[in-house]
Amino acid sequence: MIKNKKNSVTVVILCGGLATRLKHISKQIPKSLILINNKCFIDYQFDYLNSYNINKVVLCIGHLGNFIEDHVKNIKHKYKFKIIFSKEKNKLGTGGALINAYNKLPKNFVIMYGDSLLNINLDKLLKKYRINKFKYLITVYQNKNRNYKNNILIKNKKIVKYSKKKSFNYIDYGVTIMNKSILEIFRKNNYNNDSNFDLGLITLYAIQNNILNYSISKIKFQEIGSMYGIKLAERYIKKKILTK
Repeated sequence: MIKNKKNSVTVVILCGGLATRLKHISKQIPKSLILINNKCFIDYQFDYLNSYNINKVVLCIGHLGNFIEDHVKNIKHKYKFKIIFSKEKNKLGTGGALINAYNKLPKNFVIMYGDSLLNINLDKLLKKYRINKFKYLITVYQNKNRNYKNNILIKNKKIVKYSKKKSFNYIDYGVTIMNKSILEIFRKNNYNNDSNFDLGLITLYAIQNNILNYSISKIKFQEIGSMYGIKLAERYIKKKILTK
């Protein structure tokens, strides 16, 4: 575990999406509050982060975000990190949500998706990022069973393509570490707090400018963006407690 204050970490969780694949559920509650084995999904994410030296968690909320705020007020005392909110007035997309949260972010920060449950050693990932002085590091998973569409093409130990419309050999695992200077570039290019765009656009910029690095996870992620994913997550959590 990272112990010294200098290396404390801020994590951004993107949980403002509309959950269009879960219409019958997401009309009433945001994905983050979906019950998985009688426990809100976001609580599992907090439990995972609580085992690391996280000093702040920024929740980017939008659709039904007031429910997330109310829930966090009741459970935040259980965790050692501070939880703050970045609220969207309009739909901003994952990239726009980061721009909207810009003033709440430190020089380097971790990004997670609000519908993904991970089993990755965050300390090791942060150490790799710091030692190599990266500006942008993403985690990927070799999704051989094709339950989910791969969106990353790796050739000769380098990410050469990223696209949600094509199927390549890896998939975005759900943990990114980014230097704030990359967001600043987008802000200078007229991506303001009202801009609606996907984080994938920043990933493409990183590929084009040769600053995108990656780390491969061998453990499958869990997601609740679909009914199929929810069922798998329920089975996974019943069988295994997330550990480092």
